[in-house]
Amino acid sequence: MRRHERAFDLDLPAMVHGRDARAAEFVEPARLSSVSSEQACLWLKAAVQPGVKLRFSLAVPRTIFLGSPFRLALSGTVQDIHPSPSPDRTGRLISLRLDPGFRISSDAA
Repeated sequence: MRRHERAFDLDLPAMVHGRDARAAEFVEPARLSSVSSEQACLWLKAAVQPGVKLRFSLAVPRTIFLGSPFRLALSGTVQDIHPSPSPDRTGRLISLRLDPGFRISSDAA
């Protein structure tokens, strides 16, 4: 991440779609760890390789500030893969360089 870029540390559920290291398609529930305007980090169990394109979506709930829930869909390219630093944490931390576009839809979509 660039030094001047602001990142938000999170722990949100996400649904990830992509191809694993064997080129097999997968859909996996994952955890979004951080996000900025250019990069996102996800905890993922599937074995992926750098350069692979992944898509993921987040369900954003209704809050005092948001009148209705919505689903945010993003995509990006795998940049880095880091093993879990703790035996309590399963999967790998995947860093994605985000594509510039995103999609917002109703949460029911």
